[in-house]
Amino acid sequence: MLSKVKAVMLCLSLGLLIDVSRSHAETFQASAPVALVEDVSVGRILMQKNADRPIAPASMTKIMTAYVIFDLIDQGKMRLEQVIPVSPSVWKRWHGKQGGATMFLRAGEAVSVENLLKGMLAVSGNDATYALASSIPGGLDAFVALMNKEARSIRVADSYFSSPNGWSNNDITRTTARDLVLLARKTIERFPQFYVKFYQQKEFLWGKSPTGQLIRQHNKNPLFGHIDHANGPECYPLEIVLKVTRSPYEMRKV
Repeated sequence: MLSKVKAVMLCLSLGLLIDVSRSHAETFQASAPVALVEDVSVGRILMQKNADRPIAPASMTKIMTAYVIFDLIDQGKMRLEQVIPVSPSVWKRWHGKQGGATMFLRAGEAVSVENLLKGMLAVSGNDATYALASSIPGGLDAFVALMNKEARSIRVADSYFSSPNGWSNNDITRTTARDLVLLARKTIERFPQFYVKFYQQKEFLWGKSPTGQLIRQHNKNPLFGHIDHANGPECYPLEIVLKVTRSPYEMRKV
């Protein structure tokens, strides 16, 4: 089991079902500069290292972005079937090599909120992320303000968000391992239906190759499919480490 713990110390996963013995948790040492392991089924911190140190979360920011989108849907201010046009500015900034992870959207393409969420959370698409964030009244600035408002409301107290994806130009987004664990827990507890729907995708098909074939991308979380209930957006092993949780809607014996 200790080998499993070493494996999961790679990234933040929204849901992970693992049996970690107290003796292993107390003796395990992480080489990562920042680490936090929590069994939220009993509210026990199993291991932590610099859990309150400010860090740049990069694409982990998309967990907060998704939380805001889920909340807007819950309020009836956005619908899964709502269609959003991809603006030329979003396409220009986030296509090609300079755009990082992509869903392969095209300028002018009309895409549902549901598919944009899949593109953001399965393959970490920056184009999908900005298409979603820019679509609300007030645009991107209003969305970032919502991110920080929601963070305060759920007591993600040591975080500040300046973009929906965590690595745009001059990005000053900062958070902590402890805040990310809290945010992940709140996502699972408040939006279990969306957690099941969007954080457990094995692959995603969107866009077309030069030969006209649909582009198939696998979930960018390297733990996905290898460890039960390990899921979530793209992982950044050198920056942040995970959460361990028993999901509230699906319990089983280990």
